[in-house]
Amino acid sequence: MSQIIRAWIADHPNQTPKPIVEGIKIAHGLTVTSSLVNAIKYGQRKDQRSSVNPRKIGRTRATSAATNGESKSDDLPVTLEELIEAKAACARFKNLGRMVESAEALAQLIG
Repeated sequence: MSQIIRAWIADHPNQTPKPIVEGIKIAHGLTVTSSLVNAIKYGQRKDQRSSVNPRKIGRTRATSAATNGESKSDDLPVTLEELIEAKAACARFKNLGRMVESAEALAQLIG
């Protein structure tokens, strides 16, 4: 059935899924769903798919962790988002020295 749909699409490349479904039904007497036609016409074949989620391309563990507010590891590089957050925190503390003192005091309390 997929071969028939592919052949129809090759012969009628400008048709949308609904006319393709109707045309296949009239020409071949087959009932196909528009979702199957849509998947074949617009979707990628299995061998063309990437195993990587396209939304996560370019993200490191640090940037992924920064999005949910957790730190995965102390040895990962600082992300742009973390730098922006640090700058905003520094502005709230009025100066960098006071922010560092607060961070050290917090580290002693936690660790």
